[in-house]
Amino acid sequence: MDNKLKMKNILLLLTLSFFIGCKAQKQSTSNNYQEIKDFKKYVLFQCLYKGIPVKDSLLRAEGSAAMYVQKGSYDIEYYEKAVDFINDYLIRSEDKYNSKTGANLTMIKCIDLYESEELNEFIKSLEK
Repeated sequence: MDNKLKMKNILLLLTLSFFIGCKAQKQSTSNNYQEIKDFKKYVLFQCLYKGIPVKDSLLRAEGSAAMYVQKGSYDIEYYEKAVDFINDYLIRSEDKYNSKTGANLTMIKCIDLYESEELNEFIKSLEK
């Protein structure tokens, strides 16, 4: 009878270890997902900041992009590469977005970037 009790305890410990491991893995994945979402928001704010002319921008003193850098755990090089990526994107997007009235269209450009597979691929390339 004593062996059966030991086996049950061992089985219980193994089962608990398995569930705790699964929970930790899920939380790690969840944290990574949130980190990626925050990084994408940083890219969005930087895109708006870069794309809107200085004289028109209230974003200069607003500070949201900086908050995502402070909150995030990516290396600073990721953020620097993101700025280069955004600059390239805005240059390439000039041909794609043409306003008949001469409007800047930065909001459309940046929202499209935020939702793009191109941004997702860029982020994946950073994580390699």
